Amino acid sequence: MSEQPSEPDEREPSFLPRCPRCDTPVTRITSRGPTEHVCSPCGCQVGSPDL
Repeated sequence: MSEQPSEPDEREPSFLPRCPRCDTPVTRITSRGPTEHVCSPCGCQVGSPDL
């Protein structure tokens, strides 16, 4: 039986950064202040040190 390399999932491009809380690919980060940020599309709130 030959093993073929798995194909990358096209729905989650590998070049996008990952959310530090849930590991979802992040397409946008919205800043609500100097230390409060929200990752999109997951909606996780992260602080400045997590970015």
